[in-house]
Amino acid sequence: MKKQILDTPFTDSFQDFLHKDETIQWEMTLDEEIQTPIFFNDEGRWIFNYQLLFWPFGVASALSILYYFLNPQIESKFIFIVPYIMVTIALPRAYRIYGTKIHPTKYAITTKRILFRLSHLPKNEIHSISFSQINNCIVTISKGNNGTIFLAVKNPQLVPFETYQILYSKGTEKRHQPTLEVVEDVNQVAELIRKGIENANRLL
Repeated sequence: MKKQILDTPFTDSFQDFLHKDETIQWEMTLDEEIQTPIFFNDEGRWIFNYQLLFWPFGVASALSILYYFLNPQIESKFIFIVPYIMVTIALPRAYRIYGTKIHPTKYAITTKRILFRLSHLPKNEIHSISFSQINNCIVTISKGNNGTIFLAVKNPQLVPFETYQILYSKGTEKRHQPTLEVVEDVNQVAELIRKGIENANRLL
């Protein structure tokens, strides 16, 4: 029977997900610009964003009123709802119905594994990779003591999620291996991971 290497639970907190003999050694939340969609389900609640709807429907109303004053003798009133129909059709493209970023990315390193809560996945979806399934980690420095940690996992094709380069401009870049992005004091954090890998190998 093939050993399952990754858990994919649906909880809301890292603390809720810990085993009895497991503790968090390091935790970080990224300072990301969150993109809020029109409406989304976060933590089991439907939230409607009226602010995003104000301007498109306001413009549609202005166009209808303007067209009415320019063509007061028009017989068909259907033309006045055309702007609203166009806005309704365009909204899913302009604003995501389910946002790709509704909460910031969060990482945690425990005594047994690395936990991920990613901004492009639902908030209550937490993934983990155990130290026993990681060969090594590679650090790239971006600025000062900040950088990215690449996890060289033994079976990358079994990782049920994707990570992306954190870009503070438009566009994203998918990583080929799981990563922890924009990590402060990145070498110290990487050392925690290496010690976790070493301890896990001793138990094998």
